[in-house]
Amino acid sequence: MLGPSLLTSLGAGLVPAPAAAAATTGIRPEEAGTASGVLDSARQLGGCLGLAVLATVAARRTGAAADPTAGYALGLAVSAGLFVPAAAVAIGVLPRRGPTAPGEVRQPAVRAGNRLEGTPT
Repeated sequence: MLGPSLLTSLGAGLVPAPAAAAATTGIRPEEAGTASGVLDSARQLGGCLGLAVLATVAARRTGAAADPTAGYALGLAVSAGLFVPAAAVAIGVLPRRGPTAPGEVRQPAVRAGNRLEGTPT
């Protein structure tokens, strides 16, 4: 029980920040709030819908049985089966970045109109 819990904790801690960065990279500054809201809404909706589907799959398999192990096993197998193609799509879709020289820091391109709203020009 400890091993899967630690693995889940590690993934839950390391995935959200890079996923948010990948989803909002290239967004114009004036659209950053909208992009962040859409990302958060999609994450919440995806979690709710995913949990509902997996719980339904598990409940259908378990039925009226006293031991829900078979239902949980099927739910986890379906989850793993959905993860594999999702990971393949992510690997194929996300842009590749070349290595930087040692000590070099990537700086985003700054546009002329890139300033805080309400600041004097």
